[in-house]
Amino acid sequence: MNKNHTLRENFIKSYSIFSFCCFYFHCKIIFQSMILKFA
Repeated sequence: MNKNHTLRENFIKSYSIFSFCCFYFHCKIIFQSMILKFA
């Protein structure tokens, strides 16, 4: 039970980092395309 709970917390933590990275790269791509559009 305790081991399973820790595994779940680790999964949630790594998933949060993963989704944050996806969000960051998505924003970065949009930002770069906006700069290219207005440049």
